[in-house]
Amino acid sequence: MKEILKVVSDADCASLFKEGYNRISLDDDELSQMIRTAKPLGRNLAEDDRRFRQLIVYVTVIVDDKYIMAYKRSGSEKRLHDLWSIGFGGHMDFVADGCESNAIIREIKEELGINTRPEDYYFGGVIYKSDTEVDSVHLGLHFILPLSEDTVIEPSDEGYDLTLYEYEELKDLNLESWSKCVMDSNILERLINV
Repeated sequence: MKEILKVVSDADCASLFKEGYNRISLDDDELSQMIRTAKPLGRNLAEDDRRFRQLIVYVTVIVDDKYIMAYKRSGSEKRLHDLWSIGFGGHMDFVADGCESNAIIREIKEELGINTRPEDYYFGGVIYKSDTEVDSVHLGLHFILPLSEDTVIEPSDEGYDLTLYEYEELKDLNLESWSKCVMDSNILERLINV
């Protein structure tokens, strides 16, 4: 089945966001309008069309206010293989996901096997980068999901080898671009007991 993604204009993104991590409220009028008026585009076309940014929900999991969940990339996005990530999630589907909360709930259920509700998440900000081929066609909506250590996680078959790291330990990993962006923003440092 053909994947139809939610995309937004790169020109609109460039006028609204600075390069890097943007702390902004999810209720911000311009951001809300951008998400609500996202257009449909087939994934095969969206991956190479730099006029648009695919909307991605990107969730960082914090366990017991101390550890950050990370994994080494594998799976379908070969351009990110062998890089470490602190983000779970994926594309907002134009048909299945009416809004970002539906997308994060669906993605976390698919990837980590846990049921969540919209109120379980904190919105951190927007990731707008153009450094790599992957960055230049994606716009990240960054969320944070606090969990307790006793939460039962059942990773998907995408090959996740989940590891819990303390904040400082993450700095030694070969992180993907967006994970570096989140770390550089210091948003996680404010939420965990360093």
